[in-house]
Amino acid sequence: MVTPAGGKNWRVKFRFEGKEQTLSLGAWPVVGLAEAREKALAAKKELKAGLNPAAEKQAMKRIEKEEALSGKLKICLLCIVYIERILRGIVSLSLIS
Repeated sequence: MVTPAGGKNWRVKFRFEGKEQTLSLGAWPVVGLAEAREKALAAKKELKAGLNPAAEKQAMKRIEKEEALSGKLKICLLCIVYIERILRGIVSLSLIS
């Protein structure tokens, strides 16, 4: 598919439970023809297994986003604990500089 702005994207149309849907496989030239074909084949296999490839892709993105957020929260918690220790005098500020 070519967008009005000139971007080129690989897409696959499919039907799942009677509804037509579209799955984006990536932007050209980042995703080449061979990789787009592999992704399309994987989507067909998911369909044959009774899975919605678009829903599976969305679920994976949501999981990746949650994992990234979880890592950021862990860092924030470590910073808070460290600051509390500085304020209580358990850790000296000389370790920072």
